[in-house]
Amino acid sequence: MAGWGFSLDHDRVLEILRQPEDVLPGYRGRSIAQSTLDDMHLLRLVYEEDGEILVVTMYAC
Repeated sequence: MAGWGFSLDHDRVLEILRQPEDVLPGYRGRSIAQSTLDDMHLLRLVYEEDGEILVVTMYAC
């Protein structure tokens, strides 16, 4: 992801899942956790929760 202008590691992804700035409803009962990475990037993690959290996809915008 450094090629996209930001760095991201496993710990940061877990931090966003645990304490996102916002959680939005997604499709099919999924949720979207989002947090700001820097002044140019916002990370969204689309996930399902059924006893465990499964990250379906993530994208920066």
